[in-house]
Amino acid sequence: MTNPPFSPADLKAGPRLALLGEPDPDTLAECLVAMANTDGGRIVLGVDSGQTIHPEVDPAWADECLRVAQTQTSPHIQVSWQEEEAPSGTLIILQVSPTDQLHSLLDGRVLVRAGSVNRIVLGPELHSMLRNQTIAGEDALAGSASAADLDFDQLEAFRRQWRRTSLAPRDETLNRFLGALGVQDPQQVPTMAGLLLFGNNPQFHIPQARITFVNFKAVPGQEENRDGHRYARREEITGTAPQQIVRAWEIVRNEMDMHSVVTGLEREDRTEYPLSVVREVLVNAVAHRDYSLTGRAIEIRMYDGYLEVSSPGSLPAHITVDNMLDEHFSRNPNLVTGLYHLGLVEELGLGIDLIYNVLAQHGHLPPEFDANANRVRVRLRKSKNPPRSPSHWEHSMNQRQMEALRYVADEGAITNRELRALCPGVSAETLRLDLNDLVERGILLRIGAKRGTRYLLKQSSLGK
Repeated sequence: MTNPPFSPADLKAGPRLALLGEPDPDTLAECLVAMANTDGGRIVLGVDSGQTIHPEVDPAWADECLRVAQTQTSPHIQVSWQEEEAPSGTLIILQVSPTDQLHSLLDGRVLVRAGSVNRIVLGPELHSMLRNQTIAGEDALAGSASAADLDFDQLEAFRRQWRRTSLAPRDETLNRFLGALGVQDPQQVPTMAGLLLFGNNPQFHIPQARITFVNFKAVPGQEENRDGHRYARREEITGTAPQQIVRAWEIVRNEMDMHSVVTGLEREDRTEYPLSVVREVLVNAVAHRDYSLTGRAIEIRMYDGYLEVSSPGSLPAHITVDNMLDEHFSRNPNLVTGLYHLGLVEELGLGIDLIYNVLAQHGHLPPEFDANANRVRVRLRKSKNPPRSPSHWEHSMNQRQMEALRYVADEGAITNRELRALCPGVSAETLRLDLNDLVERGILLRIGAKRGTRYLLKQSSLGK
């Protein structure tokens, strides 16, 4: 027995039904994200909100639209495909199931269904949705663990240090303190964050919480591994999150080449990459990786020309490579807070600024960030940012802007105060507008805030 013809009169757009008469990849991607973030639903291709069928919708074109749309979402959204015959043509129905993940477009927008439209989520509502996603990560209970899996000597030492640096009540019990810190639940079952910070053997319960270090630098006479690659050193780093950070930093520091720089009468030994930058990159990888992803470790790869650190998981929903200097959100806030009070996080929310700042001060190229649905990668280049003549920009900017670019080419970065010294008699507002213009044109990159704001050459502008 065949199904009766599908009637478009039965269709009315709503929270769980979207109608796209003439689909395009961008609109379809928005619908996929909104449906997945709400209660799931159906997207009907070939009929619009007025119940008008568009028989010209080609299934092959619809399939291509879906393929492209799925590449514009993070994480990936699974969709089932169904074709229904209607009196005036074929309709394509996409079924989107709700998930326990928060989905976004690649530009960072998070959408939900609101009636028959897709609504962008902003502000407190977005942060609430993002915070709820950590339940599958650091707040998840390690079901096979018990209080005995925590090192209570470390915990007591940490609590004493916390009391010295915060306004925590002095009569608070240890269990209440651990609950407030997110280390355990009321039944004293450790959370993933608790094991990562204070576990006796975190890898027994969280085997993916580890770091793999490989030095691929060319060394004469070294043997090839089974994959045909040559490496000088390989290390598997385990332990608590603080122990992993310290050990990884020690290994990278020991594997870096040293050279001497003479300034005046003093000689200074410098490493290939600024130590504070390496430390911050490692802290970020450990603090912000997605610990719900099993079977994957953080990877540190050292090559002759660059150092690369890859961390499992995508960037949190509204954070992108383009906005990470301005937007701050932690996937693992309890872990980050613990690392902060242990002295491993210098200043909350300013790690990326520090990386850009210190690299500029040492004359290095800016870091290269790359992210997809599976990993976040940062690459530090060994090569320095060569002094450049900004003559190829002369025709499109004023003399003050040319002075600023010459200064950046020589010093690596410039501040508002330094530009005022170069251009006496010019108002601070005029100079601020000059710098903002260079930022908007993609020539300079602004990092920091207020008095700490610095401007450096944007990587994409080099060589233009």
